Amino acid sequence: MNAVINEVKPQDPVPTRRGRPSIYVTKAKELLAQNPNLTVEEFSKAIGKPLYRSKLILAVAKGKRPTIKMKKAKSKKVKPVAMQKLRNLIASNEPLKVTLKVAPPSSGTLSISDVLDERGKSYGPFIGHARVTQAIKHAIFNHAPVLEDDQREALEMIAHKIGRIINGNPDYVDSWVDIAGYAQLVADRLNGKTR
Repeated sequence: MNAVINEVKPQDPVPTRRGRPSIYVTKAKELLAQNPNLTVEEFSKAIGKPLYRSKLILAVAKGKRPTIKMKKAKSKKVKPVAMQKLRNLIASNEPLKVTLKVAPPSSGTLSISDVLDERGKSYGPFIGHARVTQAIKHAIFNHAPVLEDDQREALEMIAHKIGRIINGNPDYVDSWVDIAGYAQLVADRLNGKTR
């Protein structure tokens, strides 16, 4: 079997799934031609995309091939005493009391409104997401057999992520990774590996 590998030259347009540069890469090139010192923040405001996405688009526009590095989350170990208290509380079937403390916005943090606006850019309007997600959950759970708690929770979270994809940005990679992760957790448990 012969394979032909085309070499990508720096002047070639950066292909997307459809074989042409994205409109954002084209826009980035136009803005860079006007201002070679364009910052990620300025570009993000110009196109209305989150900073992480704008950074990737600018890198592609400059002819770089960005790689996405996933940071492994550090897990915090729960002290055995605290874990036992939690198990006892769950076993008691008493209603859980939760206290949430919301810090007032400071100069270095985003306000709730800012966070919601940022999420809306990736996930679309919340009401649309809610309608799509609830329709998926309705379809699943009206026809589902009896499920274990982890199976039911995984399906609910997968429905949630599908709702975000359909209602918002289908190219937001975290949603796809999350779907695979929830499915993997159930598959692992069914194979005897509990996480």
